[in-house]
Amino acid sequence: MRSLELDTINALELRMMESCGGNERANKIWQAQSQSGWKAPVPSSDMKERKRWIEAKYTWSGFTKPSDETRVEWCENLKNAASKGDIFVVLGCLARRRHVIRDKETSYADTAIEAALQISRDGGHILCERLLGMYQ
Repeated sequence: MRSLELDTINALELRMMESCGGNERANKIWQAQSQSGWKAPVPSSDMKERKRWIEAKYTWSGFTKPSDETRVEWCENLKNAASKGDIFVVLGCLARRRHVIRDKETSYADTAIEAALQISRDGGHILCERLLGMYQ
């Protein structure tokens, strides 16, 4: 995990983050809803606490708003955003996937992400392609 390893990011990854509106805008998606008993780590937090937060935030989408989309709507929204190269909407779809796709349906999400990745690739939307590739 980049935040734990503190490794460097390349120019494309920086451009991708800037295209999403930066960390502040991305956090409006990933931290849209607070959860009882959870607080974001502070500079003095230890690595165990930071890792727990990052996993809850990104792996489990624990602080995103629940979605009432069906999985079909989610898939169409993801593919539509990918076709337009709309990286912020793609990011929102990826963040909501755990609310829409149930554990037993993960292959559905994988197939949808693969389709959106191909759509991005075909459309020359390299930033969306790179982002979607991170979720494969």
